[in-house]
Amino acid sequence: MTDTAKLRALRDRVQALTGPDREVDGLIEAAFTTGVYGDVVPGKGGVTVYRTAGPHASGTGRFEIAKHSTASIDAALAVAARVLGPQHDWTVSGLSLAGGGVMFDARIYMANDLYRARERPTAPLAILLALLSALIEREERE
Repeated sequence: MTDTAKLRALRDRVQALTGPDREVDGLIEAAFTTGVYGDVVPGKGGVTVYRTAGPHASGTGRFEIAKHSTASIDAALAVAARVLGPQHDWTVSGLSLAGGGVMFDARIYMANDLYRARERPTAPLAILLALLSALIEREERE
């Protein structure tokens, strides 16, 4: 599977979410920290961990606890900053719905390009979806 196909699969998982998901947190952490897609295992107490590429006494690589990217605006923005570097801007906005509740939009600006995720149930999911859309489009251009 190509990197673009892996990013699309991850984007589809994020797009299907209606709230935080620890398995997806692990997938995001593994993909953007080690470049390993899908190497995630449940940890003790329900904590999701991902395997790093570094050596470990067991020979299988170290395990790290995944950050709460799907639950935390700060964690989602930290992923975007780590992946995109300093050459981007972002906005997140909430829209109150007539029947109650809120939907979120996120926009990531890079150079003259705008990547947007609309009508997501949480701000972190909107940020992650906009990030994944930006990365997919950038990969397809190169």
